[in-house]
Amino acid sequence: ITIKNTRTSGNYNNIITFSYADINKVNFTNIEIDAPRMAYNAPIARSRGYHISNINVENINVTGANDTAGLISYAFETAYNDINGKNITVTGAQYTGGLIGSRPYRDITTYYRFNVEDVTVTGTSYVGGIFGRGSSDDSTVKNAVVTGTSYIGGFSGYSYELYTRDV
Repeated sequence: ITIKNTRTSGNYNNIITFSYADINKVNFTNIEIDAPRMAYNAPIARSRGYHISNINVENINVTGANDTAGLISYAFETAYNDINGKNITVTGAQYTGGLIGSRPYRDITTYYRFNVEDVTVTGTSYVGGIFGRGSSDDSTVKNAVVTGTSYIGGFSGYSYELYTRDV
């Protein structure tokens, strides 16, 4: 699947724009999203209120502006677990992550077992191998290249949790 948008402003270039349902046992493979001037670029733009689990993401290339990621650009109020990514390239601005662009502060969401391998993430600020902003427990990052100008990390560009376990 290839999605290209050369507009100069706006949001949302996705396979799923908003998810208000469970997503379980889904593979996202061979996806290219190219919208360098647009925000909220990822296979799923926003997810809210349900359970997302057992997801595999492979051979993903996403280019966007703020809130750009390999799976979900903005994730909130959902339980996430067992999310795996391989061969992911993401280029964005603020809140750019290998799997999740941004997770809101003070969110009731739970995140467990996020794993990425062979990921390249480039942004400006809040840039990370799994999360641009956010964190999860029991997660791994292998072979990551993460580049930005501020708030940059191999796991997360900015993790505001009091603790993160087994990373």
